[in-house]
Amino acid sequence: MNVPKFLWGEPVKTATYLINHMPLRILDNKSPVELLLNSNDFIVAPKVFGCVCFVHDYRNDVRKFDPRAVRCVFVGYSPTQKGYCVGVHLNIVSL
Repeated sequence: MNVPKFLWGEPVKTATYLINHMPLRILDNKSPVELLLNSNDFIVAPKVFGCVCFVHDYRNDVRKFDPRAVRCVFVGYSPTQKGYCVGVHLNIVSL
């Protein structure tokens, strides 16, 4: 996968998010987040880094036969809200 240099931090953050939410045998099949926060809920469902995803287009000027989704690439999880970070033409957007 050819990842641009400015996106190299996103795979590290994504791996950290997933590692912190996966149960570990050494912690009696509990995750680090579960031990700290007493809940192990994935805020959003896990996705594969770099996979193609489609984001709904909420613009008002979309007509009946216009496409209602934008093709994007999944690059991580949003740290501030429930949602994903996707790459749209190499720009990062939190959804």
